[in-house]
Amino acid sequence: MSRIAFFDCPSGISGDMALGALLDAGAERALLDAAVEALGLGGEVRLEIRREERGHLGGLRVLVHCGEGPARTLPELEQIGQAERDAWVGHMQAAIDEAGFVEPARSALREYFERAATFLINAGANPNSVELLG
Repeated sequence: MSRIAFFDCPSGISGDMALGALLDAGAERALLDAAVEALGLGGEVRLEIRREERGHLGGLRVLVHCGEGPARTLPELEQIGQAERDAWVGHMQAAIDEAGFVEPARSALREYFERAATFLINAGANPNSVELLG
């Protein structure tokens, strides 16, 4: 059985809650552990996953425990211009098509990523951003 998740987060999203929901929907814990290792955080980060209930709702909760580690600074931000934005949109639209979404979800997802991608641009002027807020 395949499952499709669509996140509509106009007010943001909590990473640990999203991870718990994805795991509860069938994502493999091993992928999450592999991501921690790939980031070089295996010795610093421990993931605890447990089932919890609050009122009448229940699900998996992911707790991220951070230990001591070396001081880190954020690297220079990657410059994202129109070409990088357009390439990203192309990849997202291909993934939507490959996933086999049916209308009207397919069109809604394609439009969402087309519009949201404009806000990825951090190199140079972004004349469309104010227009998209309207």
